[in-house]
Amino acid sequence: MKHKLLLKFSIAFCLFFAIAQQAFSQTQKSYLGYYSLINEAEMLTFENKNEQALQKYLEAFKQYDGFEEDYLKAVKLALKQTNAEITFNLLKEKAQKTGWFTDELFDKNKIDSFTQTKMGKLYLKNKENWFEQNKKAYDLYAYGLTKSIDAIDQFVRTNFLRTSKNNFINDSLKNVTFYNILNETDNKNFARFKDFVSNYGFPGKSKLGGKTLHISTFITHVFKYSDILDSNCSQFDKDKFYYLDSLLKIQIIKGEYRCNDFAYCYDYSLGNDSISYYAYPRYTFSESGKRVLINFPVIDPKNLNKRRSEIGLMTIEEQCKIYGVPLPPNYKSI
Repeated sequence: MKHKLLLKFSIAFCLFFAIAQQAFSQTQKSYLGYYSLINEAEMLTFENKNEQALQKYLEAFKQYDGFEEDYLKAVKLALKQTNAEITFNLLKEKAQKTGWFTDELFDKNKIDSFTQTKMGKLYLKNKENWFEQNKKAYDLYAYGLTKSIDAIDQFVRTNFLRTSKNNFINDSLKNVTFYNILNETDNKNFARFKDFVSNYGFPGKSKLGGKTLHISTFITHVFKYSDILDSNCSQFDKDKFYYLDSLLKIQIIKGEYRCNDFAYCYDYSLGNDSISYYAYPRYTFSESGKRVLINFPVIDPKNLNKRRSEIGLMTIEEQCKIYGVPLPPNYKSI
């Protein structure tokens, strides 16, 4: 019964999303084309076709402002191919459009070899200036809001977990008190977030110097799909889900929010049901205590890849191949 209700909600959201996509496509370039190119690049990298993969990244960045995670992967490929000119151009574009990442993220020998070249020395000379250019693109109000919400979210949850480890959580009164504090914090953060969006627009990539949201943890905690199926769930909790669901899907198409982050938040919001909607791999612990990636059974498996493609994700077969994860146990490749 519960899964039937989930399916009904899913169909309703798909209809809403299709209409939103059509309206959006008439006014602005959809980022679905970007995600498609990035997905191709990741598959080519997996197949060790590095030159072709790099060209796909370059094609994507030529048409769209990329996400920082994708620039990082592209720079690694350029360094691997010892292409100093492409490496230089990617590092410059990355710094100016999405901020900086430290050289420690790259293979030390490869980045050291690059900095010995003419282009590499030019990179060292200019990288701080590029970063300063990027900082000017920050909307400081949006940046402050997202940092504040993230800090409050983590402060409350960190203290809750610390108390749990000290076994105070066994006290039923304290248990209820802490859960009430968590819910109140989430609701206040949500109200602040919604008010900001209403007055200033979504605090996405274009407002944060090209960086992704600081508040993915906050979204994960308030985006509770399972709540809307609870007969005791308040209308406010349902409204939170509906609001974030429609808002974030639109921002994915705009390129303000990563489809991967959304899929993770969505599947996490299903709670302890051990089911998924986008089949985005999640970490769990094996019997030996080792941290491993798994896929839970998926809701409406027949339409899984259709749902994934609507927000720009690669097929489940491709993702499982890259991650080295088995397909969802109730999914069969078509």
